[in-house]
Amino acid sequence: MQTAEIRAILQAVPMALVLVDADQRVLAANPAAAALFGQPLEGRACTTFLRHPDFLGRLESALATGQRAEARIVLAGVAGETHLAVALTPLALAEGGAVLGAF
Repeated sequence: MQTAEIRAILQAVPMALVLVDADQRVLAANPAAAALFGQPLEGRACTTFLRHPDFLGRLESALATGQRAEARIVLAGVAGETHLAVALTPLALAEGGAVLGAF
């Protein structure tokens, strides 16, 4: 599957989804992810919108091993805490390896 095809599929899903390449840069994100993390996400390094060590460690592991990973993270903000569960699923794309993060 190619990134353009996945990008079209992501747009139809109401859950926040982010497709990340091997360099931990966002290849595609849907509107729910943009609302959660701010726009624009595409082309940005993951560390620019979510610096949580559990997320970054599990992302790195999923990219390196090709194994699915999960994390539960808490983000502190002005309005209070946001609790997120994230599933990180490795994908083989025509452009190379990637991970789909579902929040």
